[in-house]
Amino acid sequence: MEEVDRILIRALSHLGADIPDGVLSLGQFSTELLVEGVVRCLWRIDPSSANGLGHLLPPGMSARFRMGETLAQACQVSKPPSPTPYPLRELAQQ
Repeated sequence: MEEVDRILIRALSHLGADIPDGVLSLGQFSTELLVEGVVRCLWRIDPSSANGLGHLLPPGMSARFRMGETLAQACQVSKPPSPTPYPLRELAQQ
């Protein structure tokens, strides 16, 4: 799992996620960092989603719930092209 964590963390960093230096595994991700990572992946899959989908978790509980619903729906609808043009292993080695 450690290699998978490194690959994902490196890929998310490459996509622009602000991952603190001390984060070495997915288990160390905060809720905010997890949301940012999911949103940045969605942006890469479908660049037009960047228009209506922010990467910052809102402060209010009801707004967070709505964002969670929006992310869940976006994950179900968005499908990366096959084969994926951005292999995670290659991103991790850059």
